[in-house]
Amino acid sequence: MQDVRAEVSGGDSAALMKEELRIHPRDELQRMLQELKLDRVRIPTGHLLAAKGDIGMNWSQCAKLRRWLKGYNVSMESEKSSRAVAAELLSNISIKAENLPFSVKGKTDSTVQLLPCAYVESLKDAIFDNLQRKEKANTLTWHDGNIPEEIWVKIGGDHGGPSFKMAFQILNKEHPNSKFNTTVFCIFNAKDSRENLNLATSRYSADIQDIQQSKWKCKEGKEHSIRLFVSGDYAYLCLWYGLSGACGTSPCLWCYVTQEEIKDKDSCRLQIPARTLESLARDHQRFLVEGGGKLKVAKLYHNAIKPVMFDVPIDQVIVPGLHISLGIYLKLFKLMENELHDIDYKLQSYLAAVLEEGDITKEELLNDEHLGKFKAYVAAIDEARELDVKADALEEELEEEENKLAWLAYSDGDDDDERAEAVFQAGCSTVQHLYQEKEKLRDSAVKVREKASVKKGEGPLGSQIDPILQEYRVCRQPFHGESFIGNHVNTMLSGKY
Repeated sequence: MQDVRAEVSGGDSAALMKEELRIHPRDELQRMLQELKLDRVRIPTGHLLAAKGDIGMNWSQCAKLRRWLKGYNVSMESEKSSRAVAAELLSNISIKAENLPFSVKGKTDSTVQLLPCAYVESLKDAIFDNLQRKEKANTLTWHDGNIPEEIWVKIGGDHGGPSFKMAFQILNKEHPNSKFNTTVFCIFNAKDSRENLNLATSRYSADIQDIQQSKWKCKEGKEHSIRLFVSGDYAYLCLWYGLSGACGTSPCLWCYVTQEEIKDKDSCRLQIPARTLESLARDHQRFLVEGGGKLKVAKLYHNAIKPVMFDVPIDQVIVPGLHISLGIYLKLFKLMENELHDIDYKLQSYLAAVLEEGDITKEELLNDEHLGKFKAYVAAIDEARELDVKADALEEELEEEENKLAWLAYSDGDDDDERAEAVFQAGCSTVQHLYQEKEKLRDSAVKVREKASVKKGEGPLGSQIDPILQEYRVCRQPFHGESFIGNHVNTMLSGKY
């Protein structure tokens, strides 16, 4: 048959077969392929593992995807095959996992618990292996000369969810901050306290020194020096370099400026000396020897209360610009929010006075689109008025009783001293009772007004904030004081969405 096709088609039997297949209806072709078991699509081994990493799926989700695709005659590698591919890719890197005695803070005190920690044994091997893969994929770049003939590597850590992750990024990439360029080399399920960080990451101290003194040789034989940079939030940076934190007398990691000098607007701040690894070591040594390691005297030694964890020069520490900008924006946003609430509160007080004077009726007020926000407060005004009227009546009665009591006190009294004393005491009890009842009514009226008073974000002005945020598809985070994420801040500042 093939010989016949070859002769008829002039040697192009494949083209002739295509024409023959086009003669058959699509349904018939599909039936024929099913009978021959040629209708199944096979995704090559390793692609599911790539999808798992790119999309961020776990093994359970991969299994669900595999079962779903099987219903459409699409087959793919098993989990065992994926793990085998992953093991081969990581064959040059030794990874370990173990339970370590981490410190866990409770409501009253701290306890020690065995919690999981997974880590790469050699950070240098992991970085060099990553560089080789990027070189093989031809994705290394020096950003048009902005990076000298060096390899720049950023190391950082962050606590999110139940775990702390320490990762590195090769900055010689087109998008160096991409999550696809982030490699986690240590992770543990505990808070990032100083003790826990030392326990889990101190193994990399010698490794980091070695990396900074090493050179990476590319396939062309050229050697590149490696420069490390440090990133993270400010609390993490203070832990790394042994400072007591942002609330210390000398809070700055980069120089010796004090809290008082930060508030000083004079240009003398520019003359403040910079910190170095050597100065940090000296300050910490003095803190131990002269200060006896007592935290209450840490300010005398520039708050260097612990040794530096990893010797990366301070001028290679990246200023946490994102956290600073987010903090500044949140501060300004809350100032605006408070100002709008103050205006709403003043408007509420003004409306109460207007209603008292009768310049506007309650119905007119409630029918207004914006002033209707004070509906609860207007209703409370009537309730509070009734309480005030009762209190006024008691105050008049109290005044009469006080006058009677004063008359009893200054009159000559009755011949029967005991009877006069009893009458006087009864009058005192009546006055005291009336006074207490009056104060209860006054307090109740105040509480009614306060309870119905406009809440932050519910007044005519304050209530306009959330709709605007929703319009820009921006939401506040339920943590860190309802802060915003970087992309949302950028959206609000640019005015584009």
